[in-house]
Amino acid sequence: MITRLINIFLIIILGLAGHTPMLYSISVRFQVDECLTIWIDPVLIYNVGDLLPEYVLGYTNGDIILLAGEAEWNDERVIQHEYNHVIQYQALGDFYYITSIFLNLEGYPYYPDLKCNDYMWQPPENWFWKWGLVEIKIPLNRRQ
Repeated sequence: MITRLINIFLIIILGLAGHTPMLYSISVRFQVDECLTIWIDPVLIYNVGDLLPEYVLGYTNGDIILLAGEAEWNDERVIQHEYNHVIQYQALGDFYYITSIFLNLEGYPYYPDLKCNDYMWQPPENWFWKWGLVEIKIPLNRRQ
């Protein structure tokens, strides 16, 4: 819940500051059990320039990626690193920051070298937890 609120806040503040997002990707996932759950994840990238500290190339929260400038905007390795964090958020949700104590979310020992992308924790295909920027639940009336 907190990640969604932060994302909505970022979208509003960045929009008011004149930053225009680029839609990098959109994923739609679903699950059927006692209800139909649909997760919709539009991944938005913003070039925020000087808003990030000088030593930070990019920052990700949920489905929002902030890049420090044009060089990062055009560097697919930086974008892939930040997109790896999007996938981690989709797997961990609001537990992302807590689990960073136990999981290698940054790709150490190679971080900040971008070969760290190969060492960042990624959820397995059958991962049980799902998070999405937009979550829709539709109750199913099943006859027994």
